[in-house]
Amino acid sequence: MVLPRRVLVQEGVPGCYHLMSRCGRQLFLFGGKYAERRRWVERELRRCAESMAVEVLTFAVMSNHMHVVMRIRPDLAVGWSEREIVDRWLELVPRRGDYGERLETDDVLREILSADEAWVEERRRRLSSMSWFMRLVKQRIAHRANRQDDVRGHFWDGRFKSVPLVDQAAILACMVYVDLNPVRAGMCAVPENGGVTGYVVRCARKIRRENGEEIDCSESWMPELARCGIYRPAFEQGNTIDKYEWEYEPPSCTDEEYLLLVDQTGRQVQNRGLRVPLESVSVLERLGMRSERWVPTMSKPRQMRGILVGAIADRRAAAARLGQHWVSCFTMLFDERVGAELPEG
Repeated sequence: MVLPRRVLVQEGVPGCYHLMSRCGRQLFLFGGKYAERRRWVERELRRCAESMAVEVLTFAVMSNHMHVVMRIRPDLAVGWSEREIVDRWLELVPRRGDYGERLETDDVLREILSADEAWVEERRRRLSSMSWFMRLVKQRIAHRANRQDDVRGHFWDGRFKSVPLVDQAAILACMVYVDLNPVRAGMCAVPENGGVTGYVVRCARKIRRENGEEIDCSESWMPELARCGIYRPAFEQGNTIDKYEWEYEPPSCTDEEYLLLVDQTGRQVQNRGLRVPLESVSVLERLGMRSERWVPTMSKPRQMRGILVGAIADRRAAAARLGQHWVSCFTMLFDERVGAELPEG
């Protein structure tokens, strides 16, 4: 059974999601001579994240598709003033002239827009919308690529796919899975050589910090994992989604632990191993994940799929909030139908 996005992604509710979008007609429009376009995607993801109420946790740009793990934060947008909403929106979507040139917006017009309550509230909603985030990122990439190729028509294959990640274990597993895409695809032997991924960005930031350089740590672009918790609903029986109170659960993984986990898992995937090194087992056990399933899950394609991804108890709770008896999860790591016995490696 498939649930529409408007049911899974409820407006005004914080949540974390795995997003994926492919190039049109199965073409490799980010590979070969178009490899520089991967940097376009990275820059657009950062530009939109820094103006919107979202957090990009990691990403990977492949030859014909891209992955993003992101969190929407409507709770942040609620606290922004009317003028801040106007400034953020005009930074994202500037006024254009007849020939596409960017027009400056003076203070008088900004004050007029700030006084328009309906306009401000609609932009406040858009600034915390996953759909608008992907729309703005993909739109600029498509326009720029079409101008470069001197063609018209669709650059992307439809909109995008989104899968809610309902607990800390699902978020960590999906982030590692996305960062290891280049290793699984045979593009590199180790994840730090994976090209345009969130892991490469975090590694570069770690090196700069060790060299004593000043680090620009954005709260929305690749934030430090030590302050990236998850919001869980604390609700009473019979309450509707509008009446939930959301409790903040502290994170259970630091940047250093995450980088080590990705590095060691990537080496196991490359060497066809099955066992997680002892240094990273503690992170998985802390999140209640079965370490014997970790490397096999990260080695196989098309794993982070389903209506929801997460542990069975969290999926049941999420299904109840959505008014469903059950939701599917096609991920070996969280699928209770998969046998516990796996071959020795």
